[in-house]
Amino acid sequence: GMAFGSLVWGRLADFKGRKLAFSISFIWFGLFGFITAFTQELWQLLVCIGMVGFGVGGNLAVDGTYFAEFISSENRGSKSTMLSIFWSVG
Repeated sequence: GMAFGSLVWGRLADFKGRKLAFSISFIWFGLFGFITAFTQELWQLLVCIGMVGFGVGGNLAVDGTYFAEFISSENRGSKSTMLSIFWSVG
């Protein structure tokens, strides 16, 4: 879900703007994360987890560039690296 979400949300960010893409993807994964708590069948859980991944993929695609806009150019590399590391750590 995340790989496909990155492609879709990244493309949407290119055409409609990062703020809109980030906001919708954030709501998307929050909504499906909430719905995941109420699933009763394995297939429902798998579909919801896939949809959560789709939304998280959008955040991964958009937040790095969105974050970099607000960081000074001399600190941008180290701060972007820290953001990537924090995604790995959880």
